[in-house]
Amino acid sequence: MWLAGPPGLEELPPVAEAPALAFGEGETPPARGGTGQLRVKAGASGAEIFTGVAWRWIPRAFVDRVQVSRRLEPDAAGAWEPLLVSGADNAADGVFVRRVGDRLAFRVARWDGSWQTRAEGRSQGSTVGGLATVTLDRVGGAVTVSLAGRQILRAEADLLPIAPARIRLVVLPGGLTPPSR
Repeated sequence: MWLAGPPGLEELPPVAEAPALAFGEGETPPARGGTGQLRVKAGASGAEIFTGVAWRWIPRAFVDRVQVSRRLEPDAAGAWEPLLVSGADNAADGVFVRRVGDRLAFRVARWDGSWQTRAEGRSQGSTVGGLATVTLDRVGGAVTVSLAGRQILRAEADLLPIAPARIRLVVLPGGLTPPSR
């Protein structure tokens, strides 16, 4: 570890229980986090830990919790679109969104050869263009979706291990297709 980066890796803070902040290719990563909080780049190995001053890369195969925030402008046609998918071509967990008029519907599903819906939720009032926050909490066994800070969906779920290298934001892994209407 000492040779993996600048001096000081031996004095990193403990990993916080807060969800790892996920961001995608071409996106600006979160500039700050809580001390000990992780951030992960979707599809990349390892994670970065916030020291209270700066982010430092650490080797990390899995995270217990991951969170992504996205401004939602789903297709007007009402097709299910992926927000966050974690897993491989043979097994994955996913959270999907679709437009229903001026509201948004969310679906939590598991891929095991086909998408099996595990829970659904629908926003109240006009929410298209709103900021959604999706959290996968493997330790707590739950998936939550919030819009503008208001929880829309909470589903109990036995989530697969969350590997940063197998997180996909908006793009499905391999040839997986979104769940049907």
